[in-house]
Amino acid sequence: MPVVQTDASAALAIIGVTTEAIRELLGSAAEGGRLYLVGSLAAGLGSRGSDIDIHIFTEDPPAGNTPMMFFLDDHIVDFLYFKHGAPSAACTTLSARTVELPFGHCALGRGLPFKQQNRLSRWVTALPFDREEQLLLDADQRRTVGGVLVRSALDEVVAFAAMGTVLDAAKMPSRMFWRRAARQTLHALCRAAGELYIGEKWLWRNARHAGLDPSLLDEGQRVRSASEFTAFAVHAQLPAFCPEELVRLRVGDFERFSLAGGVYGLVNDSRLVLLPHTGDLEERSLADALVQTSPSLLAEMLAEQLVSLEPDPTAIDKELL
Repeated sequence: MPVVQTDASAALAIIGVTTEAIRELLGSAAEGGRLYLVGSLAAGLGSRGSDIDIHIFTEDPPAGNTPMMFFLDDHIVDFLYFKHGAPSAACTTLSARTVELPFGHCALGRGLPFKQQNRLSRWVTALPFDREEQLLLDADQRRTVGGVLVRSALDEVVAFAAMGTVLDAAKMPSRMFWRRAARQTLHALCRAAGELYIGEKWLWRNARHAGLDPSLLDEGQRVRSASEFTAFAVHAQLPAFCPEELVRLRVGDFERFSLAGGVYGLVNDSRLVLLPHTGDLEERSLADALVQTSPSLLAEMLAEQLVSLEPDPTAIDKELL
């Protein structure tokens, strides 16, 4: 079961630090603000060597807000300012529509970029310094965040599996992507079980706290191919899906130049890349792209960042419903 902390004092006791010592250390930087412990300690994943991460909520955060660092004995204390109500405001943009899967609820609609996932995962597990303060998010908001974090992990499962599919079709090494698809599946299962503090380094602690079947973890670690991932996905009770039907090929946003009889794209404002035939640079489903364009050329365009694979939220929703 997920490790549940009730307040910052209990969480900080693991490393022998008190909320009073932190307030004294921060001094005027904490005046007038509501302090919340975030990060691994708040989520019940920390150890004696963990940093102390704090978010301070105030009516008037300083302009150009950047993380600040203090030291308390051997511990690093990082803190950031945010405006009062920022966590609740962030939740208003999230999809509250969900579907029940065998392992838990999952949001419908597009998942979030990692930066947004990371911030929400900190807020949903945050603990107040003052016992009288409420948690940053209420029960309904926490459920919404949980569903969106599960969906975000499943979107990444699809994206990694799609890349593995392209490389398999091109007869190129793909094991890394099938392995990543399996690991993201485990992340999704942990999140569905209530382990909402995310990060690659926390996967095995999350899995232990979530009570995942050890045989599933062992199988997930061994995945290196499409067939192994398919068998693992059945064990994990993922809905059956064809990756190429759930992603779209997106053309990069780059300038084009005609040089010496060829057309080049300026990728990331730093590299000139010879562009393939115009028809190969069209936005379409990956399933269509694999029929219309050679897999080796698709793999090359992906490697050169001329195109990317983007999960199709509508197609994925249909598979989940």
